Amino acid sequence: MKGAESEPFGDDGALGLTRSARLEIINAELAGCSLPLRKQTGKHNKGEYELLRIRNIHLNRYYAVVEYAVICPDGQLGTYYVQVNRRFVTHRNGKEGKEVNITGAVCLMTIDDEWLVLIRQHRPTVSEWTTEIPRGFVPAGIPFGRFPRIRQMPTSIAADLTALAMQDIPFGILGSELAPLISTRFKGDLLTLTRLAYLGTVLENTGISENRTAVMRLSASSRDPDVVRALKSIRTPASRPFLVPLKGIDEAWASYGLESAYCLATILMLLRDLRQE
Repeated sequence: MKGAESEPFGDDGALGLTRSARLEIINAELAGCSLPLRKQTGKHNKGEYELLRIRNIHLNRYYAVVEYAVICPDGQLGTYYVQVNRRFVTHRNGKEGKEVNITGAVCLMTIDDEWLVLIRQHRPTVSEWTTEIPRGFVPAGIPFGRFPRIRQMPTSIAADLTALAMQDIPFGILGSELAPLISTRFKGDLLTLTRLAYLGTVLENTGISENRTAVMRLSASSRDPDVVRALKSIRTPASRPFLVPLKGIDEAWASYGLESAYCLATILMLLRDLRQE
């Protein structure tokens, strides 16, 4: 990770500034690294962590970890780390696009209202192959509200999901996990999108992250009885998509190996959506 050092006026100097002045300095540094701005500093005398200044910003392509000097609720000085998504250069149809803010996204993909798509992939963070619901990043600010309860969609999938226009389906690089399901090995339009619904957002680990992950449900229908068998056979070097029965998911999720908090939260959202159908 690269580090971007803060202005060296120190914690003592920051204590001498008003909250509005500190917020202005903090946001100027965040803006300089293309990071979302803060709405407030917080007030320690109201039981909140109060931001004094930025000590360091650790950057990678997708997110940043911001190291803040803070006043703790007990009045002591301390340090607080916050993970935020950052801007990155988008690529569309092989061409470099503009730089945009990104946010996390999860896609609950169901087929024929009978199958749920999961993936197996290796996560160095836990040194294990984990079972997850497909997720990735999409541009922040997409008006997801226009997608609820779409019952008929003209888009048929025959090749690469990532080739679809962002304004049609807001997947971004989330498509890299779902694209193997739409492999060119299938001839003809075997899958047709029937519904794209925005189910809401899930907060990530609020102890370190300010990010909210958008949750979508994509429904597809198959025109070929062999499509399920074909989808089950897909393997890629990075991920291994597979299908599990949608019926009984409320009791069977643990047996599928779904352990991460975001998976459990999105399963609850899926169950709510199923009850409303």
